Amino acid sequence: MENEIYVSEKGYNEYLKSINAVKENMERVESLREYVSDRMGLDEFTKQSFLENLKSEGTSLSEELEEKVTRLERIVINPEKENSEDIVGLGDTVILLINGHTFDVKVSTNSSNDCSATIVTDTSSIIGRRIYLRTIGDTIFYSTNGYTNAITILSKLKEQKLEL
Repeated sequence: MENEIYVSEKGYNEYLKSINAVKENMERVESLREYVSDRMGLDEFTKQSFLENLKSEGTSLSEELEEKVTRLERIVINPEKENSEDIVGLGDTVILLINGHTFDVKVSTNSSNDCSATIVTDTSSIIGRRIYLRTIGDTIFYSTNGYTNAITILSKLKEQKLEL
């Protein structure tokens, strides 16, 4: 399978929940469209304005669902390596050496980044695909725009729990 997205069983279940949430939103939008269409108390301009907004939202949700279903077809559940100390798994933060520079990178199923100094990469990104389920110490090479890049997985950062 080309461009596989590796996730744990938990990550897979979370992804299925996100698909169901989009479906529920689509049903909500359709129900609102029916309500607005049948509503007698609205003038025609207001009704058409609401319907256009709902149509646009429905189209966006439909596109989002299509994208998620397409990604779902590429998902591979691979939990057995996930909890190993020397294997890079979901939720792990690793120190990478990329072309002579070090970066803290957290592996996730999506690339939303918080305001920390850690870069978040997902398992479908260029770097995420190359480091996920690899062993600490591995060096991986990849090319983009005619340049060859080297990534060395230096170490895994231990999660620190703050105690109050």
